[in-house]
Amino acid sequence: MEFTEVKYIVSHLMGAPQVLTVGSSGKTSYRSHTNGQLLDRPEIGLYETTLDSSRVAVIEKLLSKWPLSEIPDHKATMPQGGLTRLLRITTPSEEMVKEVGPADPVDPRLQEILDFFDDVVQEVMKFPRQVLHVSITIPSIGQEDEISVELQLSNESKEPLYLRRPSDLVSQTDGWLRIEVWPAVPEPGSMWSEQKVYIDPEQVDAILEDNEKSGFCTIAPWTNRKFILRGRLPGKHGRHVARVSYCNFTERIDEKFLIVGHVYTTPVEFEVP
Repeated sequence: MEFTEVKYIVSHLMGAPQVLTVGSSGKTSYRSHTNGQLLDRPEIGLYETTLDSSRVAVIEKLLSKWPLSEIPDHKATMPQGGLTRLLRITTPSEEMVKEVGPADPVDPRLQEILDFFDDVVQEVMKFPRQVLHVSITIPSIGQEDEISVELQLSNESKEPLYLRRPSDLVSQTDGWLRIEVWPAVPEPGSMWSEQKVYIDPEQVDAILEDNEKSGFCTIAPWTNRKFILRGRLPGKHGRHVARVSYCNFTERIDEKFLIVGHVYTTPVEFEVP
């Protein structure tokens, strides 16, 4: 099937879906707003590459394998606001849309197509254009149950990044910055939701802070910014696990377009005395 454009849209985050776009020329982009389904990749942002003509030919062959109009999907039974996967295929003469949800079985033919584009996502993610990578050090516990952790925001791509400052996320709305802590070994007799502690930092200190006072910071390609987050973790002892949750929904500050989305750091283990 000759196509003009294929969009594969996955709604893991309300209002900010994951979007893969493949053009007939091979130009391909993937915009990720959350790593909630790829926790081993603590990053979000824009990836871009150009598929060669043979790869485009494989897509055309796959889309021609069956009459797409005859393949059933879940559009008629989709709940409002639920997790969806949507495939929008534009040809020179028409547009076809297939949509599936997480609960009902997916037709094997449609599943084969979705699996293929999941593989394309992994391929495109090898080529970051504007990508935020996050990581933390092992937390330390000080006096009066103070927990502190170093958060590193890295630009592992070829264009500058504009980000909400961590201190701005703490003091404002439209996002959040949290330290999440839970036991390294689950506590018997209690639910998982009862074991996790969410800590809103009381203090955020930048390491090598610049003089800008705006709500965003700039990270040049292949550089990073580091911040110390401090909060309280009362009444906990023994081995625990921590990660930081960084989330921003503000799209623009001072004419700068910001990284939007929710990203988790890789969890690290630490000891609470």
